[in-house]
Formats: sequence, structure tokens, C-alpha cells
Amino acid sequence: MRKPISLVTVTTHCTVDMTRVPEEHIGEATPVALRKLIENEMRAPGDQPKWRCVAVTRDRGNNNRIRILGRNEDEVKKIKDIIEAKKTPDTRVLRDQLYPVKVDNVNRTAVIDHEGRVLPGATEALSQENEVQIAKMAWLSRKDAAKAYGSMVVYVTKAGDARRLLLLNDGFFYAGGESGYTGIFERRMRPEQCYNCQQIGHKAFQCKNAHVCARCAKVGHHHSGCSEVVTKCVLCSGPHESFSRNCQRLYPSRHE
Repeated sequence: MRKPISLVTVTTHCTVDMTRVPEEHIGEATPVALRKLIENEMRAPGDQPKWRCVAVTRDRGNNNRIRILGRNEDEVKKIKDIIEAKKTPDTRVLRDQLYPVKVDNVNRTAVIDHEGRVLPGATEALSQENEVQIAKMAWLSRKDAAKAYGSMVVYVTKAGDARRLLLLNDGFFYAGGESGYTGIFERRMRPEQCYNCQQIGHKAFQCKNAHVCARCAKVGHHHSGCSEVVTKCVLCSGPHESFSRNCQRLYPSRHE
């Protein structure tokens, strides 16, 4: 029996990229400085004298990106407006956040074609069927498997819609007249891979090995200029590119 979701946390936030901030303004490109700016501006009208940011943190995957959490979408919009108006030179507020929801037991014929590509019009059709705005979606199960049902992830544009799909809609998602089960989408990190030799455990700028093609696994050329018809993975020798999601060493959980 499927267990109900007892607690769902869908964070509402915006992300600021500080990568290109000039050296003379680097002191303004910190979580502390950004928090002070936002709180001073939010308190200025006088109706919220004790207003505070929920959280201001550095992105775990990129220290040059700062994430500001809000209590709701309206609050995040105000925060973004403040940053745009008062921002440090060369600061970028990244595009609107998307909220991923995992859906299991989906009839694949309602989502992808026989080659594993998302069907034309499927995103719009499922948006209408579930009364949400889906920005994009991706099939998670193996595309070459013969199974009629599988899992997918849909990225909706509003945190409230994500919560509704997970909780208020009894954990169901409609696809082609049938119902799939919704759940929290947990991103699985892939191992660090070098795009020079294609091996795991280091980056290209650290690599002293010969260049190996990610398409055919041969030494001496880049995959963008490869003319080989038959593909071969450097890591697992499978019939696919070395960065493919079909690689058993890069994505072991997909092959369990």
C-alpha cells in the first residue's frame, strides 16, 4: 500500500549570481551584505519594522550564487525587485524558480513517443488536465525499457501548485485520463567527471591525461568532431556517450 506524504517542504526562493561582480565591489557580494540590503529596504515603509529574511545562504554547488528564501511568492517578488533596483554591478537575478514534482505509475504513451522524446503538446495538455502551469518535464524511467508505465518529473512554476499536487490533490497527478502518484523529487548527484579523459574523480583543468572522445572512446579528438557511427562509453563500454544517463557508473541508481 502506498504511504501518504506526511510532510512536504517546498521552498520559495530566488537566486542571485555574483560571478561577474568586479573586485572593488566584492564586499557587497556576500550573504551578509545582501541580507542587510534586503531587510533595510523591506523595513523602510515602516509597516514591517522587524521584518527579517527567512534565510540567505550560498548555493551548495556554486559559492558565487546566493539564495534568498521567502515566506511566499509575493515576498520573493518584492525581494527580487529590491535586488534589481539596488544591485551590485554585474549582479544577475536568475530566472524564476521551478518546482519539481515526481510522478510514478504514469502511462508512457501519454508523455513520450517510441524514441523516448516528450510528445508535442504533452506539456500543455498535462498542464490543463491538472490545472497547473508546467514549464518542462522529463521521463525518469529507462526510455528503452518495454514497460508501459514509468516515472517522470514535472517542473511547475508555482510553489503553491507543487504543494497542491503533493498534498491537497491526495497525491495524484492526471496523465491522459489516468492517475499517477506524486512524490518529492530527490536529485541524485552524479560523480565528478573529467571532460578531457572522461574518467571519474577529477575535473578537466586538473587533467594531465590524453584527450579521449566521449562518443567513441578513442584517443585524440573531441566528440563534437567525431564521425564514428557506433558509440562507446569510456567508463562502462556501453553503446552510448560517456556522459550519458545510461552509463551504469555515472548513474548507478538508474540501473538498480
